[in-house]
Amino acid sequence: MRRLSSLLALIPALAALPALAPASAQDPATASLISETRGFVPGQTFTVALRLVQDPGWHTYWRDPGDAGLATTLSFTLPPGVHAGDLEWPKPKVFTSAGPLTCYGYVKTALILVPITVDADYAADSLTLKAKATWLVCKDVCQPGKAEPALTLKRVSTNTPSADAPLFAKVRPSLGQPPDKYHPMGGAPGAPLPAAQARAYLPHVSATPVPALAVAATPVAVPAPSPTGSGKLGWMLCLALLGGVLLNLMPCVLPVLSLKALSFVKQSHESRGQGMALAAAFSAGVLFSFWVLAAVVLILKRGGEEVGWGFQFQQPAFVLFMAGLLLVFSLNLFGVFEIWLPGDAMTSLHHASKGRGLAGAFGQGLVMTLLATPCTAPFLGTALGFAFAASDGVLVAIFTAVAAGLALPYVLLAVVPGAHAWLPKPGHWMLRFKEAMGFLLLATVVWLLWLLGSTVGVDSQAWASLWLLALAVIAWLWGHFAGPERHKTHRRHMTWVTAALVIVSSLWLCPKVLSGRAAPMPVEAGWRTWSQATVDGLHSQGIPVFVDFSAQWCWTCKINERGTLASDAVQAAFKSKGVTLLKADWTRQDPAITAALSAHGRGGVPMYLYYPAQGPEVLLPEVITPGMVLRVLGAHP
Repeated sequence: MRRLSSLLALIPALAALPALAPASAQDPATASLISETRGFVPGQTFTVALRLVQDPGWHTYWRDPGDAGLATTLSFTLPPGVHAGDLEWPKPKVFTSAGPLTCYGYVKTALILVPITVDADYAADSLTLKAKATWLVCKDVCQPGKAEPALTLKRVSTNTPSADAPLFAKVRPSLGQPPDKYHPMGGAPGAPLPAAQARAYLPHVSATPVPALAVAATPVAVPAPSPTGSGKLGWMLCLALLGGVLLNLMPCVLPVLSLKALSFVKQSHESRGQGMALAAAFSAGVLFSFWVLAAVVLILKRGGEEVGWGFQFQQPAFVLFMAGLLLVFSLNLFGVFEIWLPGDAMTSLHHASKGRGLAGAFGQGLVMTLLATPCTAPFLGTALGFAFAASDGVLVAIFTAVAAGLALPYVLLAVVPGAHAWLPKPGHWMLRFKEAMGFLLLATVVWLLWLLGSTVGVDSQAWASLWLLALAVIAWLWGHFAGPERHKTHRRHMTWVTAALVIVSSLWLCPKVLSGRAAPMPVEAGWRTWSQATVDGLHSQGIPVFVDFSAQWCWTCKINERGTLASDAVQAAFKSKGVTLLKADWTRQDPAITAALSAHGRGGVPMYLYYPAQGPEVLLPEVITPGMVLRVLGAHP
């Protein structure tokens, strides 16, 4: 109860928090790399530091910012034979805010130390350290910053202190020490994970808390913060698990969901052990694909890319691949071809059939994940926002929890005794249902083609259609000339021929698809293109603003737009309140939009922000209804 009361007390403070500031003409913080020594000696370790000099009244954040803020990040590009150690953080100051918010950071000059080791066989006479740094600097508003400082040092035989050595000596005694004050929500600060929640970009607040009208008007507010460290991670893992379960209800998953339901009907009269094995294979496919997705995200992050949930749909090559894959799946459902595994004896065919079932279940798990990423679900956006801003291990843990939630209903259906009794009896209707699902997959292919056209243009869309036609013809050839009635040698030869045709057609047509570039899609009537500067300019004039962060490939976005934002009641409320409507289109990669999503603790779209004429912004949930928007606008009876 004590923790619950603390969480409830946080709501007025959240309502008082200010918005993210646009980049100013002069940054309130400047970054540089400095060295404790004048040079380097091969075989020895020396220390450098990221020095952040901040204007009076501004502050940056510690490795654990606390209830608000973002930790400063620093990564290096080093020559071979030179190695960077872990970041070493001096003891931070404590900033308290309205309500129970407490943050940890630095004022004036901040030094983050890094040990650098040079191999004994390093032969060059100089070395250059190249770094990438990001930070959040806050006062009454917050401003993100980034820089790529560099430092070149000469080879020396004996090292001597540099002119900046006194700065290192000043902070070295406090390295690794926690702040003087413990976290007000319980538990000690100091966990290495950065806070990544909807308020993650916000500064401490010294103003008196304002009434929480905006927050109260939001039916599903951002989940209240949990304790730092393991408590916060546990809370986010729960949100990720629940979001994964709810992802099954999103339209992206419908094609595979229907096929999975069909396979469960087929299994309803088989042994329970076989059903559990198939559920395990399906879950393994989901988990494997999420782990691969997490690995790709980590690789891109290490390369300096800003990514978010569904980022792969910003890549035309991935969209084209998915269109081809789903077309082949649909042709299989129509009976154009069948996949036959080797084995002429009845026993081997029996085992191959079982193996094919497990492989098919694993493949369904893979495809479900690929189709699920254009959608988001309640609670999922907050958990993913935390993941994309957290450490590598936490990102993998969050992705694993989402995968577990996505697979959980199918596992329960397989292991709970009597659950199959809820399913209809197998029969001839299953054949027609399978064919109907083929048309559903074709509808998804049409959607992917439309999405592809919005990024690479109409001409490239035509080349993509030609490639899909070639795949269909090749699938028909393989199904007709490599069937089980053909001789084994003939089937083998035909398989090689069709594989070669796939490769040749892909090498010829796919580059023509991917070389195109569509013109930017026009913003719908009544909407303007988003930029943070536009928001700040309108808000400073007392003009209310509603921002729709969306993407062409985001199914949840489109449902919200057509079912809620385009409704007569909501449009009338926008007009009567004089609300300016802004659209932030994330269909193609846009670092500014990615940063805004991350700043609000979201890992992807949709995201909806309302800036009233007076007072703080309101963050709406991922899935919205007309009633929610009307209450936020103050237009609901």
